[in-house]
Amino acid sequence: MQECLNISDRSKRDFVSIYSLETRIKEINQSMIDLVNLAVKSGEDEVKYESQLLQLKEEKQRLQSILEAEKQKKQNSTKPEYDLKCMLEELSKNNISLEDYDDILVRKLIDSVIVQSDNTIKIYFKGGLETVKEIPED
Repeated sequence: MQECLNISDRSKRDFVSIYSLETRIKEINQSMIDLVNLAVKSGEDEVKYESQLLQLKEEKQRLQSILEAEKQKKQNSTKPEYDLKCMLEELSKNNISLEDYDDILVRKLIDSVIVQSDNTIKIYFKGGLETVKEIPED
């Protein structure tokens, strides 16, 4: 259950980061529109506003690059989570009983298991997800 919480916490952080970038880009767009309107209404020399527009344009381009990278990173990081969710949905859809060990199922879901210590293993799922589990002592 803790792994699910970690996944959703990470997704929330990604959402906040993407949301804040998109919000700032909208603010820059509005500032650019306001600046152009101000230049037109004032009838002053346009050169006076060029440097401000250029700064806003450069900031917008930089933020758009970061936003695209964040979206790509989020898309890449959610694929393993999506794959695992699909596997789990398939399990529940087929009413597979998990009371007994099923070698075929394990081979479909798990890529490898590494023993880290006497009471800890690391499980690598197909699709890139991984988790560390404590083995209770009997």
